[in-house]
Amino acid sequence: SSNADVSHVPCKFYRSGGCTAGSSCIFAHVQPEAGQQKQPCQYFQKGSCKFGRKC
Repeated sequence: SSNADVSHVPCKFYRSGGCTAGSSCIFAHVQPEAGQQKQPCQYFQKGSCKFGRKC
């Protein structure tokens, strides 16, 4: 199995204040901008989104 680089994918636990991995978390710890509560694309997270980084 390939280890996809998910460092650009926002950590869903961090956003809700519950990530226990801290700085060692493989997901991005970023706060969504005001008014931007978009859910991450489930296909992009799996690495199979046809839009790639433009999703």
